[in-house]
Amino acid sequence: MLPLRSINSLYPLALAEGEGLGTAYEYYAKRLVLARWLASQRPPRRLLIAGLPEKYGSSLDFFLLAQDLAVTEVVVIEDRPWALEKCRQSLAAAQAIGELTGIRPQYVPVTEMGLTDGLTGEFDMCLGSEVLQRLDATGR
Repeated sequence: MLPLRSINSLYPLALAEGEGLGTAYEYYAKRLVLARWLASQRPPRRLLIAGLPEKYGSSLDFFLLAQDLAVTEVVVIEDRPWALEKCRQSLAAAQAIGELTGIRPQYVPVTEMGLTDGLTGEFDMCLGSEVLQRLDATGR
């Protein structure tokens, strides 16, 4: 279901985010873990990316996952406007080199990560990066 990719094939995405080999390795490891889990799931059509990384990168691996799974709609929510802008720029840089050209996410700013009042409809899958530590105990 999820195509196997080499670390080398993930390196252009890491570079588009302004990161390096460590990010490509992280993406490779995450794909190995997700591949096993995804094999037992129905292919998602609507994907929610709930939160972006705190410091490094922009989670372009989630966009690659969406592309590989032929997800029809990708929605990104984030409470930090600068992180949304960084994600937009990273995706644009990746697309400029021919990567992720079919991905057109919807970006939804939220006032805090525990509040998703700007979202409508249901999602088949939700992925997040470094979000739980940003929520208070009640929000978790």
